Amino acid sequence: MLVEALRQVAYPALRNMATLGGAVVSAHPWADIPTVLVALGAQARWQGEKEGRADLEDLYRQPFRQIFREAVLLEVILPPWDGAFAFEKIGRNAGDIALLNVCAGLGLQDGKIVWARVAVGARPERGERLPWLEEALVGERPSEALWNRVEEEVRARIEVGSDRRAEAWWRREVAGVLVRRAL
Repeated sequence: MLVEALRQVAYPALRNMATLGGAVVSAHPWADIPTVLVALGAQARWQGEKEGRADLEDLYRQPFRQIFREAVLLEVILPPWDGAFAFEKIGRNAGDIALLNVCAGLGLQDGKIVWARVAVGARPERGERLPWLEEALVGERPSEALWNRVEEEVRARIEVGSDRRAEAWWRREVAGVLVRRAL
């Protein structure tokens, strides 16, 4: 899944210069990779004056760039998941930065959802999980009716903003569609 998302980053020339570590420490709000890594539950480990380790989701809620001014990112740790993830994004064209991006994953057992992870980014803020949606999905059986409810619920509850690239109303509409597609 991470490889799939990496293939959608910018144009080949830029993609060949970029690094996963660079995406982690810069974490631009419109960037695709931080959204994917937050959904995957990735952790960062760094070495500065002292060693540190944190979930990227938690790290991105604080002034994390200050940490990386004085430290070096050593590794990005991805936990194993028994399920599948998908990535969706929309931009003005194939190589453009995201106007909105989504990474979502599900685990199924006996036809029921046993875990769910959903992160939405470029809202225009950096990628964040939707715990209210994840909790609501657990115990449900995947169906068209469920995906219809998910799409409507995301439109009603997601927090998005406007910037010079897209209006909040548009992001809200698209968020429901992209979350549905990713799930």
